[in-house]
Amino acid sequence: MLDLLSAVLFRIFSILPDSPFGTFFGDLSEPVWLAYMNWFLPFDSCLQILVLWGGLIGAYYAFDNVKKIVDKIFGFFK
Repeated sequence: MLDLLSAVLFRIFSILPDSPFGTFFGDLSEPVWLAYMNWFLPFDSCLQILVLWGGLIGAYYAFDNVKKIVDKIFGFFK
């Protein structure tokens, strides 16, 4: 079943065109100083923390909006 799924996905992706941005970024190489800078400021850890923080802020706003809706519904019946 997994082989069939991978074959179907491969067929679908083979229909799609290549990335038009590959020619722009193909000849760019990673700067040498980026590895040293990443040692002092770990970008991967910062990105993980930023994603977690954004998710928590989004969850807070979602909870706050749901709470307001529930309060309006139950306030209507009083």
